[in-house]
Amino acid sequence: MKILYVCHRFPYPPKRGGKIRPFNMIRHLSLQHDVTVCSLARSPQEAEEARGIAAYCKRFEIGVVDGWIQALRMVARLPTPFPSSFGYFRSTSLARTIDRLLATEKFDLICFISAESPDLAIFHQSAKNFPAIFLRPAVNDPHHQGFVNFILYLENRIINRVIAHIQGGFIYSG
Repeated sequence: MKILYVCHRFPYPPKRGGKIRPFNMIRHLSLQHDVTVCSLARSPQEAEEARGIAAYCKRFEIGVVDGWIQALRMVARLPTPFPSSFGYFRSTSLARTIDRLLATEKFDLICFISAESPDLAIFHQSAKNFPAIFLRPAVNDPHHQGFVNFILYLENRIINRVIAHIQGGFIYSG
């Protein structure tokens, strides 16, 4: 299978929990599948370190982001119905790369890992025709409680928007 693996933090080097789990999944999947990894790096140094993933996947794409720009994107999301973290984990260049990959290659599966990567599924229409899985951490894992809160927030927003649309009005969901 050809798998597009999208995560919000580049999984190499696997030095901490947010990188270890995705790295091990990629390493395992790549034993029998062609895996393309797409993710973000917070600095040119992190992007250089991330190149070590080459031994564990067929291909990788890195979107290098700037902390100040990401913070501005977070603030810009505040008046919208979407979580501000969508702005923080957004990379226009990586989005274009993913769009290009989806248009030019035949992926059998897209794996979205962690809280913020559903941003790509929501905002990239080119991903809608591909089978996708969203991997959620365990609810009782305190390291991923922010992720669980995000999913609950997103589900609440979607439910309230559907209700508001049906009723023809607006419901504030907090």
